[in-house]
This record gives sequence, C-alpha cells and structure tokens, in this order.
Amino acid sequence: MEVKINIPDNCELVKERNTYIIKEKQKPLPKSWEEFCETYSDISNEYYVTSESDIERVPDRQSRNRHSEYDKSLCSTKEEAEAFLALMQLRRLRNAWVGNWIPSEEYHSVYISGGDVTVNRYYTMRDTLSFPTKTMAKDFAECFKDLILKAKILL
Repeated sequence: MEVKINIPDNCELVKERNTYIIKEKQKPLPKSWEEFCETYSDISNEYYVTSESDIERVPDRQSRNRHSEYDKSLCSTKEEAEAFLALMQLRRLRNAWVGNWIPSEEYHSVYISGGDVTVNRYYTMRDTLSFPTKTMAKDFAECFKDLILKAKILL
C-alpha cells in the first residue's frame, strides 16, 4: 500500500510509535534581533501604529520579508498594537501627574490582578505606573481604567 502526503514547507513528518504525524517545525530561538528577523520574516499579518495614532494591518501590497531596521515597531497582533498605544498614553499621563518624581523608597503601583485594575505598595522595584501616594495611584487608576485594561498584556 502506498500513501502520498503533501507536507507544507514549515512542517515535518514525525513518526510516533506506529503513527505518522505532520507537525509544524520548531523554529530556533533567536539570539539577536537580526536572527529574529531572518527566522520570523513574514510580516503580512502584523500591525503598526500610524502617525495619526490609528492601528493598521501591514497592507498586502507591502508584504515582504522583515527588515531589521525598518520593522522594529511592528506588533504581532492588533491587540498588542492597541496595548502599546494605550501604554504610551498612560506613561504620558502618569508623567503629567507625578512630574519629575522618581520612585525611591516606598511607592504605589497600578497593575492588573485577576483581570481587574488594582493598586499595591512596593519598596524595591519600579513599575511602569508607579506613584508617590496610594491616593494618587487609586485616582489615576479610576480615571484611566479603560486605557489600563487596553494595556494589560504589557503591565
């Protein structure tokens, strides 16, 4: 008996006991940005933030291999692009609230816990959304909960 199987270029035929399985080939872990660009070269399903702050998918007509210099700001999903845009807004807003304050001893941070926005006190590590007082952190979280939830995959 003869069976012919077309195996896509990104897959391989693997024998497990008496069964053959078509599995996607494991890509090597990149050790540099240039290696990432070579290994994960397809940008056709990626997204970016435009100069007008819109989230756009890379147009099909621009589908090409990734370029290590020009494609640093592409995101792998629309959700990720939206999260980065929200995080940029949150950092600008946070800086407007705290001015030149830099966390040192004790501070309060806004973060996501169990899918909800919360505030906690820290002593040693810095966070993206840290504030000098718990009241300020809570007020900020209340004002910008929608942006915080958009940025949650980055917080």
